Amino acid sequence: MRYRKEIDGLRALAVLAVMFFHANFSWASGGFVGVDIFFVISGYLITQIIVTQIQAGTFSLTQFYERRARRILPALFVMLLLCLPLAWLIIINPADFKDFCKSLLAVALSVSNILFWKESGYFDSSTALKPLLHTWSLAVEEQYYLIFPFFMFVVWKAGAKNIVWLTLILGLMSLAFAQWSSIHQPVFNFYWLPSRMWELLAGAVIPIIFAGFPRLKSSLQPRSDNVAQTLGLLGIALIISSMLMMNEHLLWPSFWTLIPVLGTVLILLFASSATLAGQILSARPLVAIGLISYSTYLWHQPVLALARYQFDNLTLMHRLSMVLAALILGGLSWKFIETPFRDKNRFTTKQIFVSAFVLILFFVSVGLAGYFKSGFLYRLPAKAEPVFAYVMKNFMQDIRSDRCFIQLNLPTDRFAQECSLTPASGDSIVLWGDSHAAALYQGFKKYSGEVMQFTAGSCPPIFWNTKASPNCLALNQYAMQEILRLKPSIVYLEANWLAYPGDIAAAAQAIQKMRQDLPGVRIVMIGNVPHWPKGLPREILQSGRSYAGPLFVPVPVSMFSGLQDSDRQLEKFAREKGVEFVSALDLLCKQQGCQAVIMTDQGPRLTAFDDGHLTKAGSENLVGEILRKQ
Repeated sequence: MRYRKEIDGLRALAVLAVMFFHANFSWASGGFVGVDIFFVISGYLITQIIVTQIQAGTFSLTQFYERRARRILPALFVMLLLCLPLAWLIIINPADFKDFCKSLLAVALSVSNILFWKESGYFDSSTALKPLLHTWSLAVEEQYYLIFPFFMFVVWKAGAKNIVWLTLILGLMSLAFAQWSSIHQPVFNFYWLPSRMWELLAGAVIPIIFAGFPRLKSSLQPRSDNVAQTLGLLGIALIISSMLMMNEHLLWPSFWTLIPVLGTVLILLFASSATLAGQILSARPLVAIGLISYSTYLWHQPVLALARYQFDNLTLMHRLSMVLAALILGGLSWKFIETPFRDKNRFTTKQIFVSAFVLILFFVSVGLAGYFKSGFLYRLPAKAEPVFAYVMKNFMQDIRSDRCFIQLNLPTDRFAQECSLTPASGDSIVLWGDSHAAALYQGFKKYSGEVMQFTAGSCPPIFWNTKASPNCLALNQYAMQEILRLKPSIVYLEANWLAYPGDIAAAAQAIQKMRQDLPGVRIVMIGNVPHWPKGLPREILQSGRSYAGPLFVPVPVSMFSGLQDSDRQLEKFAREKGVEFVSALDLLCKQQGCQAVIMTDQGPRLTAFDDGHLTKAGSENLVGEILRKQ
């Protein structure tokens, strides 16, 4: 197959765009389209090889997968091997290291896209801190190439012209599904193959069309007339504009994705040494970066994620240094890993497959051990293990997840009957709000017995919240109906109020409705709980503070100021509406910081397991303080 410098130049644009996007350069707000460009290029190049070999009668599935293994696995596995000790040293929070081990397992099995889809919920830790997040795109490609060669081999007998139409139909179906899923299942849509397949097919259809219509190929490539010049430059313009003007708030992939995909297709069709577009993309610096683009892509996310985990706020110079480091590591990987392993004279087919099998087994073993050993919790001193043992699984059990705390996209009939049970005696209490409200369940249960609970992720107790997902309105309407039916003594409203600026006033309608229909009800608004942007466990472990007894940890000044401003708005609103207000900050924080570790009957325990969601101990502590104040 003829080598095309302009494709390496296009790869360079793609990998630079992705790196600058992940390094948080605002001007590269659409840099994520680099992945879409890679998909189209991959579909084009791999299909070109398959078509050429099928036409020559030399196509072999074994040779195909050997070529893919030589291309993908050595650089990937070396990156994983080097990341493992780095993650061991840097990711000191066992819960975070457990997540890393899960991703290691998923990468080895080519299902990391499925893992990150499963983890991309309301409680997902920052994607910027996941060293292997970027491997989701490799998993999509690997899954595609488990299917596509069989598809080509089986349907080729139908004739290239018929395959053209079949490929186009499949691509259009995938695009239509992506558009639908971008609205109804946006996270699934981003990570799964069915929504991404059309991008790979957009590149694949080019050599298939050329095989079915050979005269078309000879008339298109290469050519230097005004049409080719214009369309090649248009392709570059579409790609550059996508990188600069798109943003992560767009539904993606969707019809919007046609812009960079079409730009890539135009370059593949019309950019050559005979056109200005081809000459631009064939510039030596771009070609050099394009040659190392795969290894650079592999290294950029681990470099950025591990640096962020260690240092949090990276300056402009830090981020530029991380991009440069990824390029250097990519160059070294290309020279000493990628290139040698592609040479069949240096590494035989047997060596490639055996070593791949052994390393996959190793990564799977480490991943499973890290998962079942809770991120190797024993790395901490024995006395610290129970302090840091509380993780997401414990939290979800404590808040009655999937029963009285539901995800925002679920219907109201997912609330279980137990959420509406009233106590046999004493005050009947309703807990209404988002996950921060759900975190208080254990505390109210300890001190007040049975608690009615209507909570949902990212859904504050605001009756007409137009900024939240539309389903939040339905969930809050259901909660209001239940409150009016159950006639509780007290309704507690709680949320991560800081996340909903300007929306607090929208709660007035709910309060007015309760006041009107339940004149005797007490309505209590609970303010913001402390937030630690790093996550409280990491904050403590990285600081080296003692956690053998009660511990107060400062909240960053800017964060604490924002929490206080939000609380002042809440208190003013509550006073105007004649409802009670309780400041959690006043109860939990002192001059030296906010309660981070408290003493319980079982010993010292964390008050929060992440940036602000209360543990069972933290919940019981705060609710105890609230009830004592009242």
